[in-house]
Amino acid sequence: MHSRRINHNQRNSKRRPRHGITFIEKQNTLDFSSILLFSFIIVLLVAIFSVDDTDIVTWLNAFTKR
Repeated sequence: MHSRRINHNQRNSKRRPRHGITFIEKQNTLDFSSILLFSFIIVLLVAIFSVDDTDIVTWLNAFTKR
């Protein structure tokens, strides 16, 4: 039973590239995931920079007071 399932999956994977469906699907998913990752990284960077700015300002104030 397991060998039959594996063969069926192999047949499906062989059929799709001929039509070019998997390639287009992979490109779309890659673009979507990359855009999500890019936006997530930008949000993280903005949050980190805002926190760092406040920390640096407080540290500078404490340093100048001394």
